[in-house]
Amino acid sequence: MSSSLEKHDEKSDPSMQPSDGNSTNLTSEIVSDKTMETTQVEHVNIDGVVNPKMLHAHLAMLSKFNSLEQQDNEIDQRYLLRSEKRYLLWLELLNNNSFKDVEEVPIPPIDVCLIWHAHLLSPFRYYEDMRRLHDPSSKEYNFPLAKLHEIWSQNNGDHIDEQSKQFWEENTKQPWVLDLNDDSNFELICPWCSTASVIPANNYTKLVWEPKNSVSCTKCNCKLSLETLSAKRFLNDIEKYNDGKKVYIAGTLVSMIDGEYSEEKAISDSDHLFNLNTWKKLIDKAKTSSEDCTWEKIAKCIKDRVKELKTQLLFKNVRKGVIRNVINSYSGIISPFSIELVSAVIRQREFTHKMVDNSWVNNLTVQAQATIRYHKFLLLQKDVGKLLVPTLDIDLCWHTHMLYATLYRNFTKNHMNRIMNHDDTLSKSILSDGFAKTSSAWYKKFKEPYTCEHPSKYWLTKKKKVAAVLLPPYAIYLMYKMNKYKKGTAKQENTQTVSKEEKSANKEKGTDNYSGTCAISPGFGMFYVHCPTLHSIVVEVFAEIIQVDVVVVEDAVVADAVVVDAVVEDAAVEDAVEDAAVDVEEDVEVKETLLIMVQEIYYKEYVHVSKKILKDKFTTVFYIYLF
Repeated sequence: MSSSLEKHDEKSDPSMQPSDGNSTNLTSEIVSDKTMETTQVEHVNIDGVVNPKMLHAHLAMLSKFNSLEQQDNEIDQRYLLRSEKRYLLWLELLNNNSFKDVEEVPIPPIDVCLIWHAHLLSPFRYYEDMRRLHDPSSKEYNFPLAKLHEIWSQNNGDHIDEQSKQFWEENTKQPWVLDLNDDSNFELICPWCSTASVIPANNYTKLVWEPKNSVSCTKCNCKLSLETLSAKRFLNDIEKYNDGKKVYIAGTLVSMIDGEYSEEKAISDSDHLFNLNTWKKLIDKAKTSSEDCTWEKIAKCIKDRVKELKTQLLFKNVRKGVIRNVINSYSGIISPFSIELVSAVIRQREFTHKMVDNSWVNNLTVQAQATIRYHKFLLLQKDVGKLLVPTLDIDLCWHTHMLYATLYRNFTKNHMNRIMNHDDTLSKSILSDGFAKTSSAWYKKFKEPYTCEHPSKYWLTKKKKVAAVLLPPYAIYLMYKMNKYKKGTAKQENTQTVSKEEKSANKEKGTDNYSGTCAISPGFGMFYVHCPTLHSIVVEVFAEIIQVDVVVVEDAVVADAVVVDAVVEDAAVEDAVEDAAVDVEEDVEVKETLLIMVQEIYYKEYVHVSKKILKDKFTTVFYIYLF
């Protein structure tokens, strides 16, 4: 979008002010709010924060975020790591200060806004982190999107507010503008001896981004690496929890299935899984030696504890998915958060690149229509309750809504009967398939096109085409699916009010209106992303089932993360995968369940695969790679 910002008075404009959450009820009727004078197109003002002017403000912010991205990878990583540390300072400031009203709340530096924005786009993790790391009774402040846009409009796009600048610099002793060329040392507190080690910036970025890299503490000589630091953080929290339950274990407070917050269930799960009797031996060893702080040893402890609970018939009292959720909240994360925020910022860049300088979405008419489409998207999700993938315009509305965490949580809980989670870690194969299904479901419900993107562009991959040639029944299946999915597709000229030149420019950028970066979470995470140990266990299960070498299966998985993606995509096999991760060798029923799911996922509806075929090494690996 252009660097110039549309000037208007947000204070006098109700569409720029958050509401109490009752502005628009989620009904089957589209509510028309004609506060928009710059366009005659009707729109919906959802929750008081999803409206055309707020979308415009969000686009302006994305343009600023885009300008912060550096081409030099080392400088970029260093900048983001410093920004994450400054975000921690900002949260402490908000938690330790009280403000009479919203207008008194200062704005943070732009780099802090970048990290805060990424954190908010993981609503389950954000809510748990705020409740777990800070006083849950303290007031939760909204992301100041409207105020930011007002300041930028008044200052020709500059991110400057003297009052906020003074507040920040006096309380943090940090500069308002983070220097991109700052190559000063990082400080890392050793969790074994509490000594502050000074680490050169280049070494620190390698430590965080390259798991095999490490440094040694200057005092106790313990190995400081991504694995040892994250494992030690996990073990420390277990010890603190058992010492009077002063700390909640990350990943236990908020259910990844429906977003339910429950301290009672968190305590119940933690008492079952992290009882000190099971963990004391490893915790004691880890107090003096970094060599015992490994995720392999933690995984063994979890496996032993689960076996013990099953023997006592108590494992049924542990919530589904909580083990995986806990591990995801610690593995590979050395900050106190339950999500690796720098990686989250980088994942969001794909969406940002699609939105910045996109003349189609930077159009007030399109933005007004987007609010109506987002409203329909919510209605569709309420009906189908499955993984849905948004278009770019709907995704912009969704992201804008999530920036107001409290409003978003209350709105989706009240109107959707569950809090909708946002997942930007899904693989491209799951997203493309989900987008096609969303398009089909949209057309079925609303009898109108969902997108101008033909499924042949995003759903019919090269692998599918090759498989169709080699397997004629599969070709028939693809034709059937293609015909079904394209019903939700409209011709581009009927859905976009832009010139041919603009359409061509968008096409070259690959934007059009397919987001392909996130989806409504199916209710569980991809544990193999953050936990290589458990990922390798799942690979072993598949290798044993189909009787091939682990290396062969691992190669196929690395090629497209196909095997694990396909399994965890289906909620029906969630338990089977989790059990397999903790009980690989003895549970015959788990292996049979996974075997059935391999058949259903890769060959359902178009070919029957017998166990004899599965045992054929070449055929099995070939089809795993294709699909």
